[in-house]
Amino acid sequence: MVGQKKRWRGLLAGSLWGGVLVVWAGVLAAAPYPPYWGNGIADPGSDVTSDVESEHGGPIHFAPVAWPDEPENPADCQHGCGEWQPYTRFQNSINDPRVQDPSNGGTRPQNYVNISSSCIDKDLPSVYYNLKQGDEPEDDVIMFRWRVEQIANTYATGPNPGTFGATHPWNSALWTVLFDVDGTGYRDLAAHLDGSSGRPGTEIDMLAGIYGRIPTQSINYQDDPENIKLLGHNPTAFIDDDSSRILNFQNSVTPTDDWPNGSSETIWDYGTTRAIQVSTRSCTEYFVDYQIPVAMLDATAHGGPKVDRSTPISMLFCTANSLNNPFQKDCALNREWVADPNRPGPFGDYISFDQEEPFSQPIIREVEAEAPGTCDETYTLTATVQDTLAVIDGEIRESVQEVSFWYYHDVDGDGVSNDGSDWRHAANATLMPGTLNQWRASWDSSNLPKGRYLIGVQALDDNTLVDDDMVPSGIDNRTFSYVTSNEMGQVFIDGDWASGEDSEGNPINFPGDFPEHDPAMSPGGNENWYGNPAVTGVQV
Repeated sequence: MVGQKKRWRGLLAGSLWGGVLVVWAGVLAAAPYPPYWGNGIADPGSDVTSDVESEHGGPIHFAPVAWPDEPENPADCQHGCGEWQPYTRFQNSINDPRVQDPSNGGTRPQNYVNISSSCIDKDLPSVYYNLKQGDEPEDDVIMFRWRVEQIANTYATGPNPGTFGATHPWNSALWTVLFDVDGTGYRDLAAHLDGSSGRPGTEIDMLAGIYGRIPTQSINYQDDPENIKLLGHNPTAFIDDDSSRILNFQNSVTPTDDWPNGSSETIWDYGTTRAIQVSTRSCTEYFVDYQIPVAMLDATAHGGPKVDRSTPISMLFCTANSLNNPFQKDCALNREWVADPNRPGPFGDYISFDQEEPFSQPIIREVEAEAPGTCDETYTLTATVQDTLAVIDGEIRESVQEVSFWYYHDVDGDGVSNDGSDWRHAANATLMPGTLNQWRASWDSSNLPKGRYLIGVQALDDNTLVDDDMVPSGIDNRTFSYVTSNEMGQVFIDGDWASGEDSEGNPINFPGDFPEHDPAMSPGGNENWYGNPAVTGVQV
């Protein structure tokens, strides 16, 4: 457990010197702690600075960037919150109960890791995000905001801020966002504010990016460095060379060592992390904000994924005092669910930098056709389909209700459905046991003329599988892996055919550009139709 805060980490490092410090050596050697601001900014993983180093410590890997535009009064951050977007499940904000919470990791949370949803319980979003694009994709930053019950930070909360120490600037806990990029229900990547990471000699808590190649939710890169990797880190605060105080960035990316309001402070901007008091007549809550550069979410060096502008990511927000079990304290979810780090989790709607709104439709990531051994046998067809994961009777389930395979006679063999043929139904798929995203069917093609055929997929979700207090929309979303859609991925939305341009700027006009099917298909009022998102494109 991480619950003993800085002292625990110090004892662990001493007792496991070879196991821990060697693992961290490549990361920490480039930026010794504590993080003095005068050391300048280094390229990630490099000890080359763009400024003159001070006599203290090492350089800063990632400079703080400006926080999103937001209401002047934090209490006005509600369903709308300036550039902050509420993170959603099934296109609804996640309003996690602050009392009588049915989703938990089996351990009673301290009040500063108890995810809240306003003083009127379950009234407002619990978690927010902002996808901030830099001048170049490698400069992009993901911002996270958590609504918690009580104050979570420890520095400059009294009459005199004093000098920095090993308990600063956050209480002992992990505020972790887990990322599922392939629809398995297990974290591929994770990022968190680690309030337990500082200790004497490595003062100031850190932000971390993590990759795990095994199907668990563990982020314990210390004890399992073979399978779980610390991809990068950044300080949660920075220290003034002269005064040894933690710097106040004043919501302006302009640091000073002055904390003028003493114990009346309501905004603690440490640069890459921030705490904000949210006061209403009913009670007081707090925001926990932090910044994760996408460069800290690149596991390609380990054979894993990376987050770029086109990556659809599904997220899960949880608090803990344990690297082994990031679900330990509280997860943002309004649904009965007992968290288990060895089982899938309730990841939410997919988002990406290059799409303004969360994806409503299933994403068909991949289509495969395995040829039979002889002509009189059947093809094995497989599709990888990602969507928001539902919680039904306490179990994690797929929210896709139907997947079907369709074939097209590609007469000229160019791999494009431009021959005037119909798309014909091949087979209905079933979910492969033990998975949440793999659908499979057998296809008997022995009665077809010899030739080249394209295989496409349709996937339909189920709008009734929502969380508590969410009202089903009455509209299911159908994705066609083989239909070119407009720039919003739309084909038929809210009773009207879509128009616009495709991802390459070519005009799209439905229904004329919608292909013929056998049996025939026509849209109804209870479905929205989409092409596959541009990031995956047409999949056949």
